[in-house]
Amino acid sequence: MSPDTRVTESPSSTRKSAQQSPPLKVLIVSASLEPGRRFPPPVDFANALVEQGMSVLFAAAVGPLRKGLSRAVGYLLIDDAESAPVKTAHELMRLIHHHKPDVVHAHGARCAMVTALAAKACRSKCARVMTHYSPGLKRFPRWVKSPVLRHVADHYFAACDALALELEGLGIAEDRIRVESIDDRNASKFALDSITVYQELVGPTAG
Repeated sequence: MSPDTRVTESPSSTRKSAQQSPPLKVLIVSASLEPGRRFPPPVDFANALVEQGMSVLFAAAVGPLRKGLSRAVGYLLIDDAESAPVKTAHELMRLIHHHKPDVVHAHGARCAMVTALAAKACRSKCARVMTHYSPGLKRFPRWVKSPVLRHVADHYFAACDALALELEGLGIAEDRIRVESIDDRNASKFALDSITVYQELVGPTAG
């Protein structure tokens, strides 16, 4: 599977935030748009970012939840970062080089690892944010996780205090971690909090 060339560029939202001129370009990376996955695709989060004036692209393997994406969100077809990490990293490298996002927001540690490799390979200066949904990574020893996860992002969202403490235990500074409960009910709040982080990382007038 190769990146989908049938891409709808995400236009500026009709409700552009007064805080953004021009809007920040955000690339969201998720494993899949299949329902019932361990890491639910953050479709509502992407839509909420658009509502706040962001220019949003959404990269994920195809699935029925794609129909929930706002028409203002540009969808980019990639392979599943969990089952085909090397191929997905290559696809993301091309996409990041072409679209030049200000921020890449990866959902899940595996997506963050693949995204970090892609950004480094194309020498992108985009800010990297990771949403840490990954208690499954506990099966990996600390000496494997620690040096990898410390460098995959500039800022981290943890879904609970326990995961924040896990990230701190891997050597990530507390001021780079923000606890944020992640579910469909608080997508708007998560979007606003994420924009605050984006602005701190890249400034309000990037684009």
